[in-house]
Amino acid sequence: MLRYLYRRSQFKGLLGGSRAWTALWAAIFTARMAKKAATREARVVYAEELQPGETIVIRHEAAAPKRKRR
Repeated sequence: MLRYLYRRSQFKGLLGGSRAWTALWAAIFTARMAKKAATREARVVYAEELQPGETIVIRHEAAAPKRKRR
């Protein structure tokens, strides 16, 4: 139900110009962002103890180019 109200308020408020729907959208948006900020935790992806002299290399390979749509 909340998702429905969020989307409805986006279209009727932000795009449609209704102040009441815009206020509802702002309230729902603020609540979502507050919840996201409060529950955000660091996630360990990989852990290993390194011995003296050992190193770890982190790299990011470039993504393959995307095809253009025709």
